[in-house]
Amino acid sequence: MGSDQLPLKPHRVMAALSRVLPGDAIIVADAGTPTPYTAAYYEVHRPGRHVIIPRAYGGLGYAIPATIGAQIARPDQVVVGLSGDGSFGMSAGELETIARLKLPVVIVNFNNSCFGWIKAIQSIHNQGRYLGVDFSTLDHAAVARAFGLRGTRVERAADLEGALEEAIASGRPTLIDVPSESEEKDLPQVLSWRKAAARKAAEAAEAR
Repeated sequence: MGSDQLPLKPHRVMAALSRVLPGDAIIVADAGTPTPYTAAYYEVHRPGRHVIIPRAYGGLGYAIPATIGAQIARPDQVVVGLSGDGSFGMSAGELETIARLKLPVVIVNFNNSCFGWIKAIQSIHNQGRYLGVDFSTLDHAAVARAFGLRGTRVERAADLEGALEEAIASGRPTLIDVPSESEEKDLPQVLSWRKAAARKAAEAAEAR
């Protein structure tokens, strides 16, 4: 969580959110990359519904429209949506709604140029063969600006807290695009993944 590596570790983004956000802030995390890191590393300091994750069906593209609903339901609280770039591609049109309604939400976009959750599973079970999970790197901040939001890109860990504080203080809808490491590089705290990876590693060692 203190790493300054590039691309940024999602753990480091969660550390910045935990430090900057007020205790009653609402986090809406998408079902992909943001889910395991929010669940494991975002610090919640009071009871109540402050973290919202669509775990029943795990539908990608949830965070951006759900952030709209959360801000309308709780207009006096800071609302932050956490999206992956795969999810962003599925619901980016709702940025127009955010801009039109002038909702002061902050969207943090984990930009790893892949479906990170699926790629992590393939890294365990497909022996490094990746099928249909990688795509082009896009400037999501520029896309957000085209819809009428503030759009900024953070490429250094030292700039994360400042970018979040500026976005909240602006009172304007803002998207922060963060080039980030994908899950297969450093498996997050998903117990079934870690058990499977350890089993595969033991099998490989025995085969040698």
